[in-house]
Amino acid sequence: FVLFTVFLTSRLWLPSDVKIQNSEIGSEKNVTGGVVLVLNSWQYNMVARYMEVSFTIQGADETQDYKFIPTAHTNLNKATPMNTAIAYCSNDLLTIQIKDVPKKWQVISLWVKGQDVLNDGDSVTSSEDSDDLEGANFFCDSRRVLVNQTLEPQSALNYALQSIYNEMKEVREDISSTNQKISAANAQISQLNFDISSLKENQKYQTQDEIQKSDSAIQAKTSQIDNLKNTILSDQAQIKTDQEKLKKLNQKMDDTKSGKLSPVSGSSSSNVSSSVNFSSNSTTEKSGSKVSVD
Repeated sequence: FVLFTVFLTSRLWLPSDVKIQNSEIGSEKNVTGGVVLVLNSWQYNMVARYMEVSFTIQGADETQDYKFIPTAHTNLNKATPMNTAIAYCSNDLLTIQIKDVPKKWQVISLWVKGQDVLNDGDSVTSSEDSDDLEGANFFCDSRRVLVNQTLEPQSALNYALQSIYNEMKEVREDISSTNQKISAANAQISQLNFDISSLKENQKYQTQDEIQKSDSAIQAKTSQIDNLKNTILSDQAQIKTDQEKLKKLNQKMDDTKSGKLSPVSGSSSSNVSSSVNFSSNSTTEKSGSKVSVD
């Protein structure tokens, strides 16, 4: 009787054997044209029944407008769309909110539709019917979701600052990686110079044929040194460019905090589409950024 009871209740206390459906952080999926969404994070506040999904937008044409429409369903209720909205959309960051998440959910499927948008003066018109939009599907499994009990909807300003911070972080990581490459190249140059000195020192004990061979080795190592030095110069130029980019981003951060630069946001309502102009000035509405609500 005890064994029979354990068998019948095993699904209540044993780990689920259902296949995990979860998009890993860093997953890249094409949405429309050359535009790719990279999953940054998928967080969940179980008390507030609130989710937030963050993407980096890559491959966007700065002169083109794009439209994003999110739709989410649970695997337990595929017919009813969840309360989804675009909280923030800029030239590089897309943040989607999912509210009123069911208490007992297993897997959530988030479909992000994407479409190129045709500009007609100040208006925005879709080139195709919304049912024909391209898109990408991302999954979140309750066994893999990142639980954050302090997670809550933020202001457009906070999302904008987070977007700038992410850019700065990427640039700093690039500078660090490039510096490591330069250090490795300098270490290799030191070793090659040591090898050359050893070869030259050893030539006084060599025959003429052996000297010719060592001369060839010296020439090859000298060529390697020249190539490494050229690579270092290129890397140093890249670091200089990155440092200039950091200065610009710091200025952008300060201007956004002070209100000189207005953040672009989505809408708090469900069934939202966001159309954003991916230009260098796309963070202000006056410069051509547009947010439309269907």
